[in-house]
Amino acid sequence: MARTSQLPAVILLGILCARGALAQDPESFNLGWKGLEIIPATDFIDDGNWITNAQSGNTISLLPNDSCLQLKWFIDSGNYRWAQAYSVFNPAVSLSDLNVFALDIHGSSCPDLNPCHQHVSLEFKFENGSRQAVYERRGEPGLLSVNRWIEHLFFLRNSENFYIPAGFNWDSITVFSIAVKSYPDYQNIVPDSGYVSFRNFTGDQTDTWERSESPETLALSGDTLPVIAARAASFILGRQAATGLLTTWEEDHSSWLYGQGLALKALVLEGVWENNLPVNDYAVSARKLAWFLSDHQYADGSWPRAWNSTTGNIIVPYENDGTIWMGDFPFALMGLEAYLKKACDTKIEKARDKSREFLLSLIEPDGKFYTVNKITGGKPEVTSSEAYVAAIAALIETGDETEADALIENLETRTWNPHFRSWDEGFYSDRVVLFANTWMANLLYQRGYSQKAMDALSLAGRLLFTRGPGEPCGFDGIGPIAVWYEGTLSYINAGGQGSNFLFRNIIPHINPDGSVPHYNDGLGANAGIWAERWASLDGTSWLYYTARGRSPFEPLETETECHPVSLMESGSSLSGITVFPNPAGLFITVQFPVALRENSRISVRDMSGRNLLIQEVPAFQHSASLDLAGFSPGIYFINFGRENFCIFVLDK
Repeated sequence: MARTSQLPAVILLGILCARGALAQDPESFNLGWKGLEIIPATDFIDDGNWITNAQSGNTISLLPNDSCLQLKWFIDSGNYRWAQAYSVFNPAVSLSDLNVFALDIHGSSCPDLNPCHQHVSLEFKFENGSRQAVYERRGEPGLLSVNRWIEHLFFLRNSENFYIPAGFNWDSITVFSIAVKSYPDYQNIVPDSGYVSFRNFTGDQTDTWERSESPETLALSGDTLPVIAARAASFILGRQAATGLLTTWEEDHSSWLYGQGLALKALVLEGVWENNLPVNDYAVSARKLAWFLSDHQYADGSWPRAWNSTTGNIIVPYENDGTIWMGDFPFALMGLEAYLKKACDTKIEKARDKSREFLLSLIEPDGKFYTVNKITGGKPEVTSSEAYVAAIAALIETGDETEADALIENLETRTWNPHFRSWDEGFYSDRVVLFANTWMANLLYQRGYSQKAMDALSLAGRLLFTRGPGEPCGFDGIGPIAVWYEGTLSYINAGGQGSNFLFRNIIPHINPDGSVPHYNDGLGANAGIWAERWASLDGTSWLYYTARGRSPFEPLETETECHPVSLMESGSSLSGITVFPNPAGLFITVQFPVALRENSRISVRDMSGRNLLIQEVPAFQHSASLDLAGFSPGIYFINFGRENFCIFVLDK
């Protein structure tokens, strides 16, 4: 049915989270976005303004509803099946001034099919005479299974997912259609059916959006931030298993490499060392994790993607295609480098060197970056912005500035999107995703890209803002579907506009143990995201850094004067001092090369840094004998002045 259309007044998109605060809080002004009603709300939900048709064997029908456009659909087995509803503009309307569109979408569950609606997705189509501009929401299996409102799900006109034929005239749009469609990459197996509803069809021009010019710093009263940081650090500490690994997800006892490196640096920042020995729980925990990474490294210098935290067994050796995911490997190097700077632990130096040399071997002088396929031995090019940033951060930590700058220049050249003034997801995907923009902005603000950093953060803050199913407000990585705490905190850590408002909204949702959930929804693997309410090691690490006022990408300054700790065998010595026998039984002897000039002290510490024995040694002595009769079998450290020795106590 033809319908008279117009573009009426500007409205605020359906962000319901803390409406009063959004209206009153100036810090939240630029979160979310405003747009034009392309079809007035009353016309859009009027089923008399829509016509349905479908490919043979598929069906779609309009259901009466006073608040939205509701469709009942059936898609038969097979690829490229479709069923659609379309609305005619009479007269034609001009959308040439708009480059972003959005709809609220409500899917339906399917109790008899799990996973649900995995082989179908949505297609939006604009028609101008015989020409059609088509946007496909591919790569989001399960989108139609989200049984609640997804507010302002956006699509960008200049995106690669938007097929716009030559000569298409946005000044004269005559038809808009919504289709449920199956795609071959969704591995369609069985017929599928369900309900999907729509409301608030809007559009806007991103060029008119205000962009912030400088980062916003958190400014909360009292000791709020230090307390949050301390509780987050305590949670990270409590996630350590006997293996030394930090448990990413308690629900499946998995430990993922990215989170190990990210949290290791947090432990290092909280750790205290004296004479190269750990003297607080954080330092001990950092050493356990660093030693695990050192002992479980592949020969080429890389690591598995994930282990079982309880057993230490590998559960994910590499990506499904056999490659090393460069979005997490560099974080382990970054964590080890930070640990070595502060702990001076030569035990892990070889592992650090191997991983650094491996990373450097994959970078060409022009900034091209490669990974390794562990199955074929091939070296495909890395195309992900996120992976590039991870590598850049690791190289800055290790001091390899030349290679870091080469990567930055290559990434900047290939992923900066002038249409939207943001960084693309990668070389072959121009999606606006959160990490590509928050990480890049965080890393590059101080390296000559300050306005681009703020432009990109501002766009992400507009497009990806959501409340998900309720509270708090925040951002999703794509979509937006639900609030991803880790991603939201990465935005705040980078100083995005509205950070104080966002952080205050998150505080009531911090768990009693100091952690944050992964998401504020439990959708599982649907709609292109993986959303669970599980307590998140990675998200809590970002909470720690953000509350501490420090970026994880900020390199640790070398402040420690390193005095290497030797693992000494019987008869070996450091600076002329000899410790024997080693391994030891009831006694161990410390022998000095010359008689002591003054009264001195020898101490013995356990792996946690506790002093178990302090023995005075009078001047003029050539040696001292230490009684170890009360010591359990294990590893201990003898400290004498600025020398440290690792000893092994055996069963008596």
